[in-house]
Amino acid sequence: MKLNWFKYNQKPSNEDLLNILKRIERAYNLVELNKQEQIIFEKDRQQQLFDVQSIKDKSKSYEVNPDIKTCTCPDFNFRLLKCKHIIAVELVSLLSSSSPQTGPQSLSVSPASSSSSIIAA
Repeated sequence: MKLNWFKYNQKPSNEDLLNILKRIERAYNLVELNKQEQIIFEKDRQQQLFDVQSIKDKSKSYEVNPDIKTCTCPDFNFRLLKCKHIIAVELVSLLSSSSPQTGPQSLSVSPASSSSSIIAA
């Protein structure tokens, strides 16, 4: 079983760092895709819950709570590290609150089916 190096405060290996960079890149790709096609939805504003649609299977989505850094995806449940879904939600939230081009509303939340969707404005 692979140990979570964050949990044990060990120095990360080069392989660990490379994997983190790949995860950030995949999260960035989700954010970019979200600008074209809504895949990140705000599920519950009070509880800070989001649904992120799976890229491979559009019928699946993963519940993300960026406040406590959890996700229902298999990657997070196996590694207990921030997955691309958590990072993507954090990036979208960061961009929506601090975009210099259009102010706080550069990414807006709009209704979509039973959830709200975060989209590029």
